[in-house]
Amino acid sequence: MTTTPPTPNPKPMSKSRSAVPRHMSTSEEVRLRRAEYMTLHDFKIYVGTWNVNSIKPENICLNEWLHTVDDTPDIYAIGLQEITMDANTIFSGEKKVVTDWISRILEGVHPNAEYEELKSVRFVGMQLMVLVKKELKSSISECMTAIVARGAGNYFGNKGGVGISFCFHESLFCFVNSHFAAHQDEFEHRNADFQEITRQMLFIEEGNKSRRIREHDHIFWFGDLNYRVDVKEFPNDDYNYENYILSDQLFMARTQQKAFNGYQEGLITFNPTYKFDKSSYHIIFFTLLLNLCFLAGKCYDKLRIASWCDRILWRSKNVTQTIYDSCPTICLSDHKPVFGYFLVTLEVQDQAKLRKIVGDVLRNHDKRENDLVPTLKVAPREINFGTVKVNDTIATTIELLNVGYIPVVFQLKNKTNQKENALPSWIQASAVTNCLLPGQKFNITFTVKIDSALSNEIIQKFKNNPSIRKIPTDTIIIHVLEGSDTFLTVYFELKPSCFGATFEQMCKLSKPFNKSRLSDFYQIEEEEVVFRRNINPEIIGWSALFEILNENKGDPSKRLPKEIFLLINYLNNNIHELKEVLAHERLTTNCNSNKEKTDLMEYEINNVRDYLDSWGNYGTPFPGTPESAFETLLKLFQLSSVPLLTLTDQEIIATNYRFDLCMDLIMHRVFPLHRRIFLYLWLFIREIKSKAQVGKLCDLNIALTFARVLMRENKNTSIPIGIQPATANDHTYNVAFLERKRKFLLQFFTIDPPMDWVQKELFK
Repeated sequence: MTTTPPTPNPKPMSKSRSAVPRHMSTSEEVRLRRAEYMTLHDFKIYVGTWNVNSIKPENICLNEWLHTVDDTPDIYAIGLQEITMDANTIFSGEKKVVTDWISRILEGVHPNAEYEELKSVRFVGMQLMVLVKKELKSSISECMTAIVARGAGNYFGNKGGVGISFCFHESLFCFVNSHFAAHQDEFEHRNADFQEITRQMLFIEEGNKSRRIREHDHIFWFGDLNYRVDVKEFPNDDYNYENYILSDQLFMARTQQKAFNGYQEGLITFNPTYKFDKSSYHIIFFTLLLNLCFLAGKCYDKLRIASWCDRILWRSKNVTQTIYDSCPTICLSDHKPVFGYFLVTLEVQDQAKLRKIVGDVLRNHDKRENDLVPTLKVAPREINFGTVKVNDTIATTIELLNVGYIPVVFQLKNKTNQKENALPSWIQASAVTNCLLPGQKFNITFTVKIDSALSNEIIQKFKNNPSIRKIPTDTIIIHVLEGSDTFLTVYFELKPSCFGATFEQMCKLSKPFNKSRLSDFYQIEEEEVVFRRNINPEIIGWSALFEILNENKGDPSKRLPKEIFLLINYLNNNIHELKEVLAHERLTTNCNSNKEKTDLMEYEINNVRDYLDSWGNYGTPFPGTPESAFETLLKLFQLSSVPLLTLTDQEIIATNYRFDLCMDLIMHRVFPLHRRIFLYLWLFIREIKSKAQVGKLCDLNIALTFARVLMRENKNTSIPIGIQPATANDHTYNVAFLERKRKFLLQFFTIDPPMDWVQKELFK
């Protein structure tokens, strides 16, 4: 059978190659057209194993074992065990191959093909021989052998494994012949034999090239594996393997993943291959003369439980076994020979096609040597993310097309930082380098998450040139090796949003963010809005006070940002559902939820953000849940370009966590509007503690959660009067500083606000 494999996607060229597309070597260009000259072929592999029990190879005919199929196998792999087991051989670790066995094997293989020995390896009683058709030997390379001892002390070779590795066409083959520990109760010892042979067997070739068993494409493992059947006897001489599969130790080892994990074995339809009573073989001889072959192979040693000790397994994606059987009529050992017949599908070079492609490559190479350069067409010639808001995740795609006659290798670079594969930190690309064949298209997707820092950068560029709508933020270069570079400008059209805005901007805007222009957004001066209302908190009580702040009368948004008011008003109306929300530290971007859940929460947060940007969208229902509303509140504080509380680590330490000193720090170091928001938040948390009945653990979670978002390092270069930048390098990585901020906030969140401060800040 011959078929053409599917065309794979071209792989990027390695940077280690000395050639570049304009002067690409012919071998490299031929390799890129590999799919055009590679075809799939089936090859026949014959695997046999036999424990010969120290019999001599003279005058033995093996046709019944090795010539059992009509087709001629392409490769024979034959493993023998116990070819000799005398003490001198074991102690000397004999490795000299017994050539008489090779001669008997060559005499017994299929007569309709000419075979040659490829490689043989011996270690004490184990010998492995690989024979191939004479015409295929030139297609085999990198032939190596290896041995592993698993006898006494892992030193002697009476037990262990021998292996042969080689490359056939472009696939790696490994054949392992092994002899595992004997006796019924050595189940774990046999599993250990497999694990250690797998770990230790190393094939080494001159030039330091080496590989282990698992690095091969096709692995065949066979031999006297000595796995027994855990039964006392076979009733009525019933040797149907399927009736005893659950008692087969090898099946148990594979099921429990103690040995041969990932390997396959064909269905066993033959009788147990061990242990036979050699003294009864004269009975079998006369039985055969009487043409009663059905008795052959059933003279088992009554002192041992008959077992399928001799097995053949394989590990490969492209192997099919067609025959798996034993030879019961060979009665020379206490074991029966076993064989398997396999079809292996390999990629093979079509020499006629290869010669044609090489000729085409050489002609084209000569033709374009002097006047052709790599040419890449890019569309569109800009990276435009369109209209965005802070906290949006936006993606856009460009298409690259090789319109030249030679492969094109490209790399993405940043105009301001032209190190290899360097891009701005806020943008991600699905690919930064690749090699395109002539006529090949390739798409690159750019993804960006709009944060407050990027938003501030866009606004600053808009301030410098207010007449433009599409704001260029950076330039990415598509660098073509030996060709012309393409420059792509990155554009955004930023829409004003409460995410990323300062609290002063939220208070001062005269219309919702979704109806504001970017010029309205950045021109707002940071100044305090005066709003007075005479209410005595001592008389009306704390809960009533909070209700008054949350009612629409008097437009409290002029005293506080309306967006914060809308969020806390909704949360206050659903306050009894917050107990579970506050049971854990919050903030979607910091939790370890699965991606699907995190993406869903981000989607809900952005819906709530749009609701806030419309100031409640004229009475439409709130578009989220208490959980997403609480996460949005945290995001609002986290993404504000100016933190709510800009206190240094030294200032926090100086308070010694005394409430009076903490209060004094808030009064004298925090901007007035920020103080009011903090007090409003304090009152809200007091309501949660009162109505949701949260415990001490929730106090800790609340303090830690708000410590992350209220007290951040101030990165904004334009700081309102009265606000000083923090000096600690926070970013929530400094665990000690974060703990100090949590303890600082606990001084407030565990008690009620002072009444005189409430009167002064919120109502006078």
